[in-house]
Amino acid sequence: MAVEEIGLYVCSLFLVIILVDFTFIRGQTALHKAALAKQRAISCMLVAAGASMSLTDKDRQTPRSLAERAGDADLAIYLESKLQFLKIVNLKGNLFINILPLLFPNRSREFS
Repeated sequence: MAVEEIGLYVCSLFLVIILVDFTFIRGQTALHKAALAKQRAISCMLVAAGASMSLTDKDRQTPRSLAERAGDADLAIYLESKLQFLKIVNLKGNLFINILPLLFPNRSREFS
């Protein structure tokens, strides 16, 4: 990878981190809009990029509730399962710390 490509990659990650939870009119994020439009692939990409699934819009709707309202039960279930997973991970601590033993099983004692 060339230095320019690495720089572009880092800049794009920085923009994703900043913009992923940017709120539009009515307090909706891109994930709210994607869920309401039944855009599963975009919703999955936004979740993978770190979009908040618990933010509510001005009508107190979450992306999951908007997916349900739009009639996409599968997307609503996906968003709920991801949200529950994050809640469990947050109870146990930092996600990065929790997955280190999975990434490096031979060194798992070092992470305890």
